[in-house]
Amino acid sequence: MFGTSSSSQSSTLSLQQSLELASICISNARTTKDFDVAQELCRDAETTLSRIKKTSTATLTSLRSTEDQILRARFTTAYSDLGELQGTLGRNDKAQASYKNAEQ
Repeated sequence: MFGTSSSSQSSTLSLQQSLELASICISNARTTKDFDVAQELCRDAETTLSRIKKTSTATLTSLRSTEDQILRARFTTAYSDLGELQGTLGRNDKAQASYKNAEQ
């Protein structure tokens, strides 16, 4: 239920807003004491980052301006943070996939 709501909203957000949404999901997943909520927030972050990757590949890989480099760094950091969090939650396969996406 949660994933549907924030995932559909991220399609209307700018790249910067989508990165912010993913960061908020990751941050909230770290602080919640509810395991199920943490997993749902991870799925929301993963969906948002995946959408960014699909729709903004040219921006993220061109690295022409300082702003592009900052966006790429934020994208990479978000995937790394998500991988770390997923590993903590015991989702090791998802963690490895996130780390792989951070490297690309």
